Amino acid sequence: MADRHAISATRADPAQWRRHGLTPPEDLAAIVTSRLWEPGEPRYSDFFRAEPRLR
Repeated sequence: MADRHAISATRADPAQWRRHGLTPPEDLAAIVTSRLWEPGEPRYSDFFRAEPRLR
């Protein structure tokens, strides 16, 4: 039983994931969520920015 608790605690620790070169599940979920909310097509603002007009 102690081994199962230790494994669960290790899996829950983001530092252990990073130690092995992996991304923790919570961070992966955040990345996927942010990318799903991005538009599929590029926007005008992705390439150009508005310059203030000089008078």
